[in-house]
Amino acid sequence: MNPSIGERLKSKRLELKLTVEKVSNELKIRPEFIKALEADDYTIFASDVYAKGFIKNYAKFLGLNSENFTAVYRRDIESTRLQTKKSKDTPLDSRSKRTFAFNRKSIRYFLFIILLTFVTFGLLKLLNKTFEPPYIELLTPTNIYANSSTAMDYYDKTVRITGRVNPNTAVKVNSITVGTKPDNTFESDLFPVTLEKNTFLVEAISSVGVVSRIELILNKKNNILEEAKGIYGIIQIVNDSANIKVITDNTEQANALFFVNDSIPVIAKSSIQIETDQPDNIKIFINEKEYKVLDEPLKLRLENDLLIED
Repeated sequence: MNPSIGERLKSKRLELKLTVEKVSNELKIRPEFIKALEADDYTIFASDVYAKGFIKNYAKFLGLNSENFTAVYRRDIESTRLQTKKSKDTPLDSRSKRTFAFNRKSIRYFLFIILLTFVTFGLLKLLNKTFEPPYIELLTPTNIYANSSTAMDYYDKTVRITGRVNPNTAVKVNSITVGTKPDNTFESDLFPVTLEKNTFLVEAISSVGVVSRIELILNKKNNILEEAKGIYGIIQIVNDSANIKVITDNTEQANALFFVNDSIPVIAKSSIQIETDQPDNIKIFINEKEYKVLDEPLKLRLENDLLIED
């Protein structure tokens, strides 16, 4: 028998000599969620969407094929549901069938019971869907799903929170209503990041008042940059991961794989060069201005106190 999703995740974690607490800190996922995934216990998650999201992030963190894991999850869930349905479909004995065939009243009663069963099942399914916690996902300044909390270092003076929800869902950030767009994404106004610890509570509220929450904590980190002279800034990984190479004043400062919520301070006297294989997964702020890495590496140099992009 092939090992289950949870067995494969746990085996890879142990192979890498990682503890549950270490994985929890790196992925910003509560330890009980990690243990539930490794035990193939998906009842702890609000819905399949959340379970697949956690499986994908965990597998990717361990260096496994995340798409393969989510495909196996879909297959196993569908298989389980099919088996459950088959187990409920018990055949009528031949005597009952003959009785119904010749007894019109019994046939009507039987059909009524079937119809009532389907109607009841449909209503229960509708009620369950109606009162299910609404889906919400933050896209920036970091990627995180509903009913989670994460903290990250943040170097900018303001933040704009963006994300995605289901249709007919209201969004609030620190009790301030944020409008949703036709594609069900949302974008807040700019919030100041002035305190040492800045907490943002993002809420998704369904049409019947069910709420999903995300707690985002931004730890302001600007002392190094405020004291820096010449070229200074920060590279933030805002989604998944990215290989990043940084050269400052012709000296390699960094060349590694970084994960979501990681930050790389950049300080140079005269020049910097930044390369990455995932430009959409990072944000670059140099001398209080945002830059992008396109087809070629980002090259900046300081000339007569002016920052010039080559």
